[in-house]
Amino acid sequence: MAREWIADFISPPDEFSPAPFWFWNDTLEKAELKRQITAFYEKGIRAFVIHPRMGLPKEMPYLSDAFFEMVRYAAETAENLRMKVILYDEAMYPSGNAHGLIVEQNPELASKCIAQVPACVANRPLLYCENGIGYAVEFSGGTMRGIHFGEDDGENGAPRTADILNPAAVDKFIALTYQAYFERLKAYFGTTVIGFFTDEPSLLGRNHKKNVLPYSDGIWDEYIAEGGTAADLPVLFSKEKSQTKQYRKYMRIIRRRLAEVYYKKLSDWCTNHNVFLMGHPEQSMEIGVQSLFGIPGQDLVLRYVEPGSGSALQGEHSTMAKCSADAARHFGKRRNSNECFGACCKHGIPWNFTVDDMKWYLDWLGVRGVNLFIPHAFYYSVRGMRAMERPPDVGMHNIWWAEFDKLVTYMKRLSWLLTDSVNQSRWAVLSSDDRLEWKQTAHFYQAQVEFNYLPLSAIGLCQLDNGMLLIHKQKYSAVLVPDWLQLPEEWQNLLLKFKEQGGKVETGTPDVKQNDFKTQSACPDLRVTHLVKGENHFYFVTNEGEEEVCCIASLPPNAWVEQWSVWEGVLCNEFEASYIPLHLGRRESTLLAWIPYAKAEFKHWTFEETAVLAPRLLKESEMAEGMTSVRYQAAVELNQVPQRAVLSVGKGGEIIRASVNGMQIGASMWPPHQFEIHSALKPGENRIELEAVASLAWKYSGVWTDFGVEDVELVMRGYG
Repeated sequence: MAREWIADFISPPDEFSPAPFWFWNDTLEKAELKRQITAFYEKGIRAFVIHPRMGLPKEMPYLSDAFFEMVRYAAETAENLRMKVILYDEAMYPSGNAHGLIVEQNPELASKCIAQVPACVANRPLLYCENGIGYAVEFSGGTMRGIHFGEDDGENGAPRTADILNPAAVDKFIALTYQAYFERLKAYFGTTVIGFFTDEPSLLGRNHKKNVLPYSDGIWDEYIAEGGTAADLPVLFSKEKSQTKQYRKYMRIIRRRLAEVYYKKLSDWCTNHNVFLMGHPEQSMEIGVQSLFGIPGQDLVLRYVEPGSGSALQGEHSTMAKCSADAARHFGKRRNSNECFGACCKHGIPWNFTVDDMKWYLDWLGVRGVNLFIPHAFYYSVRGMRAMERPPDVGMHNIWWAEFDKLVTYMKRLSWLLTDSVNQSRWAVLSSDDRLEWKQTAHFYQAQVEFNYLPLSAIGLCQLDNGMLLIHKQKYSAVLVPDWLQLPEEWQNLLLKFKEQGGKVETGTPDVKQNDFKTQSACPDLRVTHLVKGENHFYFVTNEGEEEVCCIASLPPNAWVEQWSVWEGVLCNEFEASYIPLHLGRRESTLLAWIPYAKAEFKHWTFEETAVLAPRLLKESEMAEGMTSVRYQAAVELNQVPQRAVLSVGKGGEIIRASVNGMQIGASMWPPHQFEIHSALKPGENRIELEAVASLAWKYSGVWTDFGVEDVELVMRGYG
């Protein structure tokens, strides 16, 4: 096993940097733009998304010369620092509207729908009429969120949305945004500017008329040409519509038009201008259209999936990480992204979000294959109402900014691990282009068996070889067909040949058996991905639960296994592959590197001593006004310095900082807090100092959370 990987794992190249949303939400000044970009750089961030956002002054209209002057300055500053820029293609969202300019200039291009109307008062042509109910084409009334106060959802100034199923509207959108950016920034395209981010384009817009169908000119003609009739309209509006073949046919035509008219036009433009189409569709399970993205993506917002809630495997949103990752695997895309952490506030309390939560989300995304993280968001300003516009700010206005470089490094290590690697799943789970199975696949997750979603539309990329289903770099020996999925004839024929060659095809609940990673007992909260990167085998393992996982695991024999901390970038332990005592605390993750026997034997710790320190958590009544941290001091007497010493804090505030004998050790950002301190110890008295930092919820919302530290132990180890 080549050992060169270690250096890149510990200090990953800049290309694996996260690319945070940067909310431009206040009066922009060049000096402040430069200051913030430089601050990003100093924390290890090498890319960002310029995102015009609610709070920009009306004196700086979107797409104005003044606006573009600031964009150009930001790009120039980034280029000087060898950073990358991604351009958000809208002012707020959904994309495709140019902040309402398309409809403002061409009212006939507003988003359309089919609506039920009283036939007796209808003064327009009807598609159909039955039992006094007519079906007519109308404007949807949809709007978008604007960038100026007074233009938000439900407000009179909210811009109107365009008909993104209409080629003329999409051409206008490209001309007003993509082309306008290019004309002003062409010198940076393909080098500093690497992509456009399109954000959940909506067929009807926000706050649209209720109980309507999306529509555009020519759609109904296509429906009729494919065997539909006007008499189908009552079915398309029925309560059971989603279960009908008529509705599936209509929405298939809609999705096809959206792919051809919107996504493909944007994708072709980006390809022709040497940048990636990035972003994500409106729905969490839209995997088919991801083939048109240069970097497929999804978004994890509004606490769709919440740590500690049991939602990690529940509902359509639980599929979104694998939606983008599996699209990338099957469509030959090197990277896939997730817009993560948006509006993540526990219990509805603004800013009630911890690094502990953030780390859980990163592991949740990473073990499913996401390799480009787009944190939502870094705020240019938190002045006034801006602080409460989809918080939290996970960047420089956060209490953890001083330690944010640790989070950046963690994201880079995960991205490095998951890029240019092939996961070793042997199961493909078939899907439609807009629906992914999540109930049956829970069995895979809970048994530590990998699978990948394979959309039916990818059949042209599939090949059979001696009982294996091959697509791009993936090789599958088993296929799960969800019980709701209707297989086209070409798939039926393919799977028949697959079975004849020895492949396995199942329906319903899969008969899952553990792969080469095996546990001796059930571990339903344990998640594993086995990756081959070059000649190297890695197993990224994470505990998604709230309780410690202790089990005996094994990997293929005739090898050693190195256990690495992804957070610290250090080697933690070594085992024979046939026997691994695995201990993962709540929300803890680890990396196992599988290494053939051709290596020297390693020593193992042979003695352990523990010293106990006894601080306590503060009560709210003890918190002085304006107090944002508390310090503890203790002394430990040592006869000799151990070869390894770990200071462990069982409970504490949001962030714990440690120093030993005046030396700054670093910061721990979630419990259990642990510090490697042996390098700072000396014979005799050693002074240990801990600082506990209060939470975001306390700082921004005045909501009390546990504060201080308790259950502090110093564990010392050495060789015999």
